[in-house]
Amino acid sequence: IIGVKFQQRYDEMMREKKIFAERDRLKVIEKKISTLKGMKSLATSLLPLRLPSAGTALTPQETKTIEDKADEVFGTVDVGKKGEIGFDDVGLAMKILGMEIEEDVLQVMMIIMDDDNSGSVDQREFSNFVVKCVTGDLPTTQD
Repeated sequence: IIGVKFQQRYDEMMREKKIFAERDRLKVIEKKISTLKGMKSLATSLLPLRLPSAGTALTPQETKTIEDKADEVFGTVDVGKKGEIGFDDVGLAMKILGMEIEEDVLQVMMIIMDDDNSGSVDQREFSNFVVKCVTGDLPTTQD
């Protein structure tokens, strides 16, 4: 009986350890994602004539400019012209836009971008995500 109870407690402790490790991993990713919110460098590269005092709200024309640039980059990385890009292509697209993103953050970004859960990102999903990066309207890992 003591051996069984010991094994049960040991298994419980191991599950708790895994939960804490996953929680810590998500906290790190959350911190990295929060750095993407309202990225001034992205806004500067996409809207070079925008004044820093303009705030985070975008005009309809600025939103269109960002969407057009995102669509252009999407077209560049979608070499097969399938209308969808995968994990590596999203990383390349973000790099072209001036954002070096670590693999763990990119995995979470893919989940956030992929509205239809297809496993890939289409042009609309990518454009919407880029706009959200500029405006700071990204969900957190808890959303």
